[in-house]
Amino acid sequence: MRAEEGFSLEHGQCDLKRHERLLPRTKTNRPRVIPLADPLLADAGITLSITPRHLTSPFVFWHGDGTRYRNVASRFAEIMRRAERQALVEKRQFQRFRCHDLRHKFAVEYLKSGGDIYALARILGHSSVKTTEIYLACTSEGVSQKVSQQRRFSRAGEGEISI
Repeated sequence: MRAEEGFSLEHGQCDLKRHERLLPRTKTNRPRVIPLADPLLADAGITLSITPRHLTSPFVFWHGDGTRYRNVASRFAEIMRRAERQALVEKRQFQRFRCHDLRHKFAVEYLKSGGDIYALARILGHSSVKTTEIYLACTSEGVSQKVSQQRRFSRAGEGEISI
């Protein structure tokens, strides 16, 4: 999910029996369903449960007064800046990342574990699988495919095809 999609998630949009989340409000204004990886998490000893912790809030992620989190990406960026400053003071290594990088990490790991690129395109909400193909370059198979294609077409202008 994109950060804003995740943090606007309401309990009524979570179906734990079917292992999926319904996102009615997305970037493209088209609703989509995201599967949960409950069986995989269960193997690791992790169980997912969505139980309201606030009496009046419909949101899964909420402030103490029940309102949903807003401007998640910019707030996350501020947390990263503070952590980076603290690391500099303590002379530790630190690599900043964006909240959106978690989405990219998921996509790459999904493909590396043998996930279907068309299913990934639906999960990520891409209108074209071409957008999702960007993540192939980050997998070992994608890198070898790219190198193979570069070798094959690098000498095409010279009338020679190298494989």
